Amino acid sequence: LCIGVHCAVAVACAREAARSDRAPGGAKVFAAAVHRWMRYDMTVDTTATAPETNAALIVAAIKTQPRTALRHVLETL
Repeated sequence: LCIGVHCAVAVACAREAARSDRAPGGAKVFAAAVHRWMRYDMTVDTTATAPETNAALIVAAIKTQPRTALRHVLETL
């Protein structure tokens, strides 16, 4: 199951700034590019959704969601 994990850029930048193991600016630079060429079977948004909620959504999707995204990406290579 290919899962896209999204977050608002401002929140990602704040999280990045709070960490000591990240170079500044990466969150903003990669925000648009990271998902550009990828297709997902499902997405979650970590901006305001609790990790436990996103985990439950992923578990439910693993049980029910068709898996087609990776096949599509591989076919376009």
